[in-house]
Amino acid sequence: MRNLLLLLLFLPLHLQGKNNLADSLALELTKAKSDSERVELHYQLSRRFFLSDVKKGIAHAESAQQLSVQSGYKAGEAKALNLLGYAEVVLGEYDKALDYYFKSLKIAEKTGSIEALTISYNSIGSVYFRIKDNDRALDFYNQSLKLALESKDPLAMSKVYNNIGNIFEAKRDFSKALSYFTKSANLQKELGNKGSWAISLYNIGNLHVNLPYPEKGLPYLFQSLKLNQEIGNKMLLVGTLKGISSIYLLLNQKKEALQYAIQSYEMALETESSKKIADAAYLMQQVYEATGQFEQAHKYLAIYVEQQKLLDVERQQKVLEELTIGFDTEKQELENQKLKAENAYQAIEMEHDRTVQGFGLVVIVLMLGLLLLLELNRRRAKESNLELQKINQYVQAKNLEIEAQKSEISSQARALQIQNEQLEQNSNFKNKLFSIISHDLRNPFQSVKGILNLIQRNGMTENEIKHIFPLLHRDVEAAQNMLHNLLLWSKAQLEGSSVEYVPVNLRQLISENIVLILSQAQQKQILFVNNVEELIWVQADLDRLNFVIRNLLSNAVKFSFAGGQVAVWAEANQSRVTLHIADQGKGISEKNMEKLFGSTRFTTTGTAKEKGTGLGIMFCKDFVESMAGSLQVKSEEGKGSVFSITLAAAEVPAHQEAILTEAAV
Repeated sequence: MRNLLLLLLFLPLHLQGKNNLADSLALELTKAKSDSERVELHYQLSRRFFLSDVKKGIAHAESAQQLSVQSGYKAGEAKALNLLGYAEVVLGEYDKALDYYFKSLKIAEKTGSIEALTISYNSIGSVYFRIKDNDRALDFYNQSLKLALESKDPLAMSKVYNNIGNIFEAKRDFSKALSYFTKSANLQKELGNKGSWAISLYNIGNLHVNLPYPEKGLPYLFQSLKLNQEIGNKMLLVGTLKGISSIYLLLNQKKEALQYAIQSYEMALETESSKKIADAAYLMQQVYEATGQFEQAHKYLAIYVEQQKLLDVERQQKVLEELTIGFDTEKQELENQKLKAENAYQAIEMEHDRTVQGFGLVVIVLMLGLLLLLELNRRRAKESNLELQKINQYVQAKNLEIEAQKSEISSQARALQIQNEQLEQNSNFKNKLFSIISHDLRNPFQSVKGILNLIQRNGMTENEIKHIFPLLHRDVEAAQNMLHNLLLWSKAQLEGSSVEYVPVNLRQLISENIVLILSQAQQKQILFVNNVEELIWVQADLDRLNFVIRNLLSNAVKFSFAGGQVAVWAEANQSRVTLHIADQGKGISEKNMEKLFGSTRFTTTGTAKEKGTGLGIMFCKDFVESMAGSLQVKSEEGKGSVFSITLAAAEVPAHQEAILTEAAV
């Protein structure tokens, strides 16, 4: 404990030293005379700031990358892309990180730099390790280690040894993991690289959580803590403090476990990394649960769930897989194109030879023919003319055949284009569907699962259960509404353009939907005014129009103030009908108006804090446009909104017109 307090006292001095070094580099940057020199200085500044301020680190890495592109400095561009990839790893954005690393790898392959290739393979392996694709990660690590051994680069070898140790730890082969971590630590200690040495010491200490005597890991973790404080590495400080807390928790020393868990969480907040905050919050939940402080445990469980939403690992894994497939496919495509080019060249050569030989034969035959004609005093001129005519007919026939082949190829190309468009449409639907499911359905169920686990593992009082159950009801109801809207929209998407048009009486349809949501309106004392005339009919799909009107009326109630009014009226001409639904509620700001019809889900709470799924307006727009109509909105913040649907007008059915005429008489 005394050592820790001393380290905390000296930490400002070390950080001041790092700041002085950063200031010195910044001063050199103002004096730099060449782009390559400025790139290297931005690179050094970025590495310094990544230890304590990720945003500044990213800014300098981006400057290095932009300058490298402008000046054509490929080596600098590769290094800058690797730094940007590392920043995304720290922030938990693994799909973006892999994109940067693959770009860096392409540059390294073109320049043939062994150092750049070693770094790129190692970095790509680290991303795959973090998404638990250990086999692919180990393949990239082995490629990096092979290059490091060939170039006799001890620092690169130590980093790869450390990463391979992580693979064996994930596979629960702890003896091999400890062997690789120890190799890495010994090399880094000899090199005097405090940053890398601190990582290996952390890994050795953290590994003891899985070994029979976890307390033996504490000296390694405290030594790593000291090194990280000396160099000001906030990112690794979060994990080191977390490891110390975890071991104390295993040793049932709950007071010490809570002390270091709190320090880890506070440091994670400073990093602004969703990955670090999520890990630290999960540890806080475990420690508070172990100490019987269930309210605090639930608080940090909620923080963990919220940070997991920001990370969205499932979407990243899908994008990572697409990037990997794209990378592999691009390499295979280049090889195929090379082979095709070689085959095409050989075919052209062969065709050229045949053409020359054929032309030579034709010339010889013609010359012999001419000599023969001269000898026979042109007695065979007529026969020669006939032969030429036959040749001409043959050529014309061949030309017609070629034209037919061109036409067939063109038809096949058009058919292929149509198929590609259909595939792209299906792919867009699939991506949108998976995106909605992964963003919106996973999170409520994850929250419900966390609450149920908390109830199951710990005895709770009746008051605590009463406090938690409304949260459970809210998440289940949100998931149910979302699933209902999603199923209806998905059905419409899968049916394609099969819209079933029928004449629909607007006033009757409005009245039916008002009845359905009347209880919702009565809770807020909202008055409905249906001013749609009886003789207004539209040509529409009844189910889709029902969905649109019900959602718009429900939204009008949701965003109206208590005691307000929702008015509905319609304007019609010979070909089009425009239906207006107006409320006197909170309205929509200009900023939110831009997001309303965007491609991503957007939602806000109602005037009584009602929550929505954010899918209704998206689906309404899709349904209205599928019926050859349009959906528009006018709104003024604090005064209300008017949503307008324009559809094709329909003739009043004869029997309905007769009924309305009799009623009027």
